[in-house]
Amino acid sequence: MHEDQPYLVLELLRGETLDARLARGPLPPLEALRVTVGVCRALVHAHAARVLHGDLSLTNVMVLEDGTVKVLDLGLSRLIAFNDLRGGGTPGFIAPEKLLGEIADARSEVFSTGVLLFCLLRGERSPPRREPLSSALADEARRSLPRALGAIVARALDPEPARRQQSARALLDALKHELRSPKVPARLKLVALVLAAGLLVGLAFVARGVAPRDAPPSVAVLPFLDLSAPQDQRYFADGIAEEIRGALARVEGLRVIGRTSSLAVKQSEDLRGAAQALGVSSFLEGSVREEGNRVRITARLVAAADGANLWSQSFDRELSSVLAVQEEIAQSVVAALRIRLLPGRQLTATAQQTASPEAYNQFLLGRRFAERGGPQEARLVAAAFERALLLDPGYAPAWAGLSTATFDVEIGSGNAADLPESRRKVIEAAEKAVALGPDLPEAYVARSVPRILVTRDWAGARSDLERALALNPGSSTAWMRYAQLLAELGSLGRSIGAATKATELDPLSAQAFWVLANSQLRDGRLVQAEATAPRALGVSPDHVRAQRDLGFALLLQGRLPEALATFAHSREEIWRLTGTAVTEHALGHMRESQAALDALISRSANAAAYQVAQVFAWRGDRDRAFEWLDKAYAGFDPGLNYLKNDPLLARLRADPRYAALVGKLKLPPD
Repeated sequence: MHEDQPYLVLELLRGETLDARLARGPLPPLEALRVTVGVCRALVHAHAARVLHGDLSLTNVMVLEDGTVKVLDLGLSRLIAFNDLRGGGTPGFIAPEKLLGEIADARSEVFSTGVLLFCLLRGERSPPRREPLSSALADEARRSLPRALGAIVARALDPEPARRQQSARALLDALKHELRSPKVPARLKLVALVLAAGLLVGLAFVARGVAPRDAPPSVAVLPFLDLSAPQDQRYFADGIAEEIRGALARVEGLRVIGRTSSLAVKQSEDLRGAAQALGVSSFLEGSVREEGNRVRITARLVAAADGANLWSQSFDRELSSVLAVQEEIAQSVVAALRIRLLPGRQLTATAQQTASPEAYNQFLLGRRFAERGGPQEARLVAAAFERALLLDPGYAPAWAGLSTATFDVEIGSGNAADLPESRRKVIEAAEKAVALGPDLPEAYVARSVPRILVTRDWAGARSDLERALALNPGSSTAWMRYAQLLAELGSLGRSIGAATKATELDPLSAQAFWVLANSQLRDGRLVQAEATAPRALGVSPDHVRAQRDLGFALLLQGRLPEALATFAHSREEIWRLTGTAVTEHALGHMRESQAALDALISRSANAAAYQVAQVFAWRGDRDRAFEWLDKAYAGFDPGLNYLKNDPLLARLRADPRYAALVGKLKLPPD
């Protein structure tokens, strides 16, 4: 009570429910498994207190911005001791015994958790309808999932409670065992659950075995564990690992695995299997524990071949300045590792840091949103970087991130309310990043984007990317951007080489393998592109550009039904309609092709001028194709960067208007 008035104090949660998350597409398979582990942990705690949730569903589970899983809405919860939890709940998630009016217990929640995991793995927001005692759902899980996981999920979905896991703890242990299983090396853990269109592909192409003795030293910096009692130091733990990774990447002669692949490996997993996937000779792992006003950080370097300890050290410091402590520890670790792995080699300057812990938190948050890669996330990325800069206007990495995010939100999406103003903001943010961080590789990578896509300063962009690679030759992001630039300039052989380098540095990066597949496609290496694109999809099943280019590779090989099916599964309307329009035309289905083109123009014309031009060019209608290419040029459509070697535009290259457009874009002539 406050002044004789009742009030509630509620926890503020920043994140989204699983239902909202699935509305944007399926979760990566490994993330789905880990979310379910988080749900099981919550149920274990609730059941230990003799509380049943009573309404577990996708709308009642939230994943917070820092990855924490929260089980919400205990409005139907009951004490197990009351023994009266009958009926109630969200349709589709209710255990059979509850539907039949019988008394529920912990095994009923095991069933609901099984349904939840089934939905996450299938990318479905509601489970299939079933009769109360039907085993259809369990049978489907057993058929469609890999054997071990399928057995776990099918058991949880058994209509007979006595045959399920008998507690949330038992289900939790089974799922954790599956995550740790040495029979499923880390390179397959991101793809073993992929169900869409039968796309169950491994990443065996990167399995080179544990690095041979004569190979250059290599290391993967794993996510640091947060061992603080409230587990609220996730950002700090992430920052420590990232600071060390960035500093190590500047050590000449040391191969450092990229962030995407490193984040895919957990310290509890089989490290030898991960080493085979990543091709590394060592791992750096660590933990962070905050107690009162002190922080204790432990780091350990282990050999990939046998797990032997190569080096370890603990740092115990006061937490009066979090970021100063972080930088001090990162430098100490890097110095020790340099001596251990590459004696005598020099370390260049580390990335610019900020004095504001909250600014750094916002920067980490923006980077985490950026990794998700969707249009909604792009706005969240920009907002997080803007908040960081309000707190520290001199923070160069945030300016670099803001430049790229602003381009994605306003120009790349075709949603700029004021295009000249959007261009100004993108260029200004990139220039500030370089001015404030002249030794920051990310600043030059960020500035290359408006130079390529806004001012068409190809020489300046090339200079920026070569400067970034000189500062950090271990940056997979810089190698990807460089590969794309080389392809845009027509140097496809060198582009493929640069993209291959990016895949070596970040073997579990879907983006890196998409860039490689795209360069292969543009170079006419259709069989190679067809083989590479699924490698990106194996890591990220909803990577729409990889799916698009797989469809194009099939189309150009004349495998039209396969191409049409591939385009039909795209979650990006622009490329689904584009692919459908060109493939239906190739099949001789003119009515269906025109319907897809009409929909493309009516729904997405502002953001799809280049794609409309592709369709007209494929049909041989050169006048309409150039009409839409002119619209793409006026709107700074990023699709124009494919112009020099887009196979769908092949019929336009003999037309004088093509050479004129190449000149307007300041590209080198063919």
